[in-house]
Amino acid sequence: MNTTQLSSSNMLGSDKIISPALALGHSTLAQIGDVARDTAARIRLRHRRQIGAIIESGIDLIRMKEHLGDELFLTWLQAQRGINEHMARKYMRLALEFGDKIEIVSDLPLTVLYKLIARATPTSVRTAVLRYLAHGQRLAPDEIDRLILEGQRAEERVKAAERRAKKAEQEAKKAERKAEWEAKLTPQQRARRERRNAKIAQMSQLNGTEPCTSSAEMTARGLTYCHCPAGQTLRKSHGLSMEN
Repeated sequence: MNTTQLSSSNMLGSDKIISPALALGHSTLAQIGDVARDTAARIRLRHRRQIGAIIESGIDLIRMKEHLGDELFLTWLQAQRGINEHMARKYMRLALEFGDKIEIVSDLPLTVLYKLIARATPTSVRTAVLRYLAHGQRLAPDEIDRLILEGQRAEERVKAAERRAKKAEQEAKKAERKAEWEAKLTPQQRARRERRNAKIAQMSQLNGTEPCTSSAEMTARGLTYCHCPAGQTLRKSHGLSMEN
C-alpha cells in the first residue's frame, strides 16, 4: 500500500468515527444548547403574547359593540384598517370563550383555538379541553383534533337516537288516534270497511300485485280508500270521483 492509499484510508476511517457534533467539542455543544433553550423560550413567550393580544382585542371589540350597537359597530369596523368583520367576529368569539382563561390557552396554536370555538365543536369537548389544561395536562394539537372528532360523532349518535325516539313517539300517537277513530265506528261502518278491504285484496290478487300497504288514504261517505290503483278502482265503482 502506497502513501496516497494509506492517507485516503485514514481519512475515510476518520469520517466514520468523528461526527460534526463531536467535532464541535463539549463546551461548544453546551453553548449551543443554552442558545437553543433561550430561543425556544423567546418564541413561546412571543406566541403567548400574541394569543393574549388577540383575545384582549376581542374583549375591546365586544366593548365597542356594546357602546355603538350593531349597525354603528359595523360602520366603525369598515373604517378601520387591518381588521374586517369576519376577523372581528372570530376575535370576539375567542374573547367570549377564553377571555378569563388566557393563561390556560395561550400555549395552544391559534388554529386549534379557532377549532375549539367552531360551531361544529360540541361544548362538552371545549369544556373537557379547558379542564385538562387547567390541571396542567398538555394536549398536542392532534390530540385535540381527536377529541373534537370523537365529540362530534358522539353528538351525532345522540341526535340520531333523539330522532328515532321522536319518530317512535309520532308513530305511537298516530296509532292511538287511529285506534280512537276505529273505536267510534258503527257496526255497519266496520262491516263496510271489512268488505272494502276484502275487495281490494281480491283485486290485488287478480292483478298479480301485492296487497296495498300505502299510508295515503282518503275518507268519503264513511269509508276509507287508499290511493293505490285498487283503491282508485273501488272509488269509481262506488261512484266517487278522485277528489271525493
